[in-house]
Amino acid sequence: MGRPRRQNVDSANNRLVDRVRASWDASLRSIKKINTLAEEAKINVERRALFEAHHVSLKRFIEQFELQQQEVLNALVEVDNVVEFETVDAEVTDVMEGVCTNIQVIVTGFQSAPLSMASNTMGFSSTRQVSPAVVLPKIELPKFDGEVLGWASFRDMFQSLVYDNTSISNIERYHYLIFCLSGPALTVVKAIPLTADNYIIAWDALQKSFDNQRLLASAHIDKLFSFVLLRKESLSSLCSFVNIFMEKVAAIKALGVNDLSGFILFHISARVIDPETRRLFEASISQNSVPNLDTLLQFFAQRCKILENVGTNDKQDNTVKSNDKRMKIGSLGRTSLSVSTSSTTAKCVFCEQNHPLYLCFTFKRQWVAARRKLVSYNNVCFVCLNTGHQTKSCTSTFKCRTCGGKHSILLHLDNMKTVVDSDVKRSTESAESTANKIPTDSPIKFSGAARSETTVILGTAIVRVIDSMGNLQPVRVLLDIGFQVSAITSECSSRLGLKCIKSRIEVTGLSQQRVTKVKGVTQCKFAPLHTEGPQFCASSVIFLNHITMPLSSDKLPTTVRERYHHLVLG
Repeated sequence: MGRPRRQNVDSANNRLVDRVRASWDASLRSIKKINTLAEEAKINVERRALFEAHHVSLKRFIEQFELQQQEVLNALVEVDNVVEFETVDAEVTDVMEGVCTNIQVIVTGFQSAPLSMASNTMGFSSTRQVSPAVVLPKIELPKFDGEVLGWASFRDMFQSLVYDNTSISNIERYHYLIFCLSGPALTVVKAIPLTADNYIIAWDALQKSFDNQRLLASAHIDKLFSFVLLRKESLSSLCSFVNIFMEKVAAIKALGVNDLSGFILFHISARVIDPETRRLFEASISQNSVPNLDTLLQFFAQRCKILENVGTNDKQDNTVKSNDKRMKIGSLGRTSLSVSTSSTTAKCVFCEQNHPLYLCFTFKRQWVAARRKLVSYNNVCFVCLNTGHQTKSCTSTFKCRTCGGKHSILLHLDNMKTVVDSDVKRSTESAESTANKIPTDSPIKFSGAARSETTVILGTAIVRVIDSMGNLQPVRVLLDIGFQVSAITSECSSRLGLKCIKSRIEVTGLSQQRVTKVKGVTQCKFAPLHTEGPQFCASSVIFLNHITMPLSSDKLPTTVRERYHHLVLG
């Protein structure tokens, strides 16, 4: 295939030149449009924002123009018609450069306009020599999320940068305002339509919500009350203390709070009054005012006279006192004041948790005899398992589902049968005689032995304990799920050669009686009697001279021996 003819090549290059010149003209028109916006912005300040938005694209249009200019020149070189570029296209280039120069002059005038305006205001001559301007860092717009303590700084900065800026319109100010807000602050203006006329409405809504003198002062006082306790003296902690307190006090005084001590006393007093009185007091004063303690005391004196005239019934106060107790404790829990609850609070006498005794899972796991002892010692009713009254005066109609006796099923013994009521009576009388000696709120740390008219069978076993030489020696053990610690007699530990470690552990029993003869603690490993494993490890085993008092030996009933004949008892 031969080379293309010269006429065809020239025709193709001419079409290329025409196409590139069309794109070239489009770029020039865009540059001229930016120049027109610059001329309008120079006359009308409200057009400046539109010009600045288009001015960002000027550099891109200039780069496109220069690239297209190079393509036109290359195409004309191919057809040996460079003269046409110099006579026709060079004029277009001159026009573009003149337009760009004019745009740059206008932009420079915008940047120096504040300086010239300030110079004319001061009365200086416009021909004076101006020193080179210092390039300052950009100031970021402040942010506000609804935190009361941040309102003052946000308000002042936004007014300086946006609100008082005459070079931007109200619709732009509203855009900037929404951009700076978040959280509860944004919620205040979110429902207001985004229009120029609504900008002032949105700003006024923010001021009404957060520009509250008392709210700001109270927030600063709360910061002072929440200061962390200084545990030890150090330079950093003392400097932090001084800086924070000086800053908060200065901020409160800047709000116009002249009687600082009176306002602090009012702040403390207002936190401990009942909600109804607080609401009435707030309704009697201006919400933007800063009251002091005298104002609050005068209101209290007036309320006392009103209540005297109305004739408040103290009995009604007593009936609602128990209902309001939780609310009062919850409201005072955030202050430094302590609140003591009365003894009528429902609390388990066994584990001291907030539930009735009959719902206590730990109490239910005890042996029946241990439950009865606990109920008797703590003066608990045998029928309803509540405190505050005796069993004989209990109005509950519940009876034991097993034997029909007047006692809780949790206190039923298999050998009670027909003597249930008399046994309950004796236990009640015993509880009454010891009520003054045994505190009702004492927790059981360690179950001791007590005399009882009923017989309780404790589990026993024989295990093999590893002594100090590594040998397994048989040891008799006593099992009682009521115990919260493990114990070993001094005689047994000496035989095994276990090492005694001194310890300050305290063991207490019923009525919070301390076990004073704790010599120390040890640890040991043991295994079943007839098998090699598994091995168990007992830690923090306390040393005692005696674990129980001398116990009587009774024969096991036939039914018990037959049921547990497969076990090796101790």
